[in-house]
Amino acid sequence: MSPRYLTLQNKEAFDFFDPIIGDNKAVFETAGSLGNGERIWVLAKVRGEIRVIGDDICAKYLLLSNAHDGRGSVSVKFTPIRVVCQNTLMLALESGEKSHNIRHSKHMQNRLQNVQELLSLIWKTFERAEELFQILAKVPVNAERFDTYLEAVYPSPFAITCRVMIPTSRLPRSMSEMCPRLIREA
Repeated sequence: MSPRYLTLQNKEAFDFFDPIIGDNKAVFETAGSLGNGERIWVLAKVRGEIRVIGDDICAKYLLLSNAHDGRGSVSVKFTPIRVVCQNTLMLALESGEKSHNIRHSKHMQNRLQNVQELLSLIWKTFERAEELFQILAKVPVNAERFDTYLEAVYPSPFAITCRVMIPTSRLPRSMSEMCPRLIREA
């Protein structure tokens, strides 16, 4: 660790949320620590939700993650992912909107206060996400488009994807052939 490294105590991490919790703009949802406390997170559920289409809704969260091992920074991020474990924490930190990262230094508290000014962006960020989700929900998906999507996400050959030795003659000709029920119900 650098001699300039300063810790952010867990209480201080929770204090970051006081203005939005106090204004009833959010409520604490989850918090946790990983390992022997090397990394902690605090997740607040922001008021309202993103309505994709019909009853398909997506929650809005504000995440603060902090590393106590000297290798990471304090990260603040808006996410639709409910963090409950290391897997969901990593998913939330690595996907979607960019995190606001703050080094553990003497300026950390000031920078955390500046990040709070970014909270005004939360509404714009979530409004834009809702618009994009609604656009995507209106895109018709037929078998060909579904195959194209699945091939991009899970490239062929299927035997390698499945990590199983399957005779080529027994492989489906397309991804949608593997999932006919999914295509019918989509």
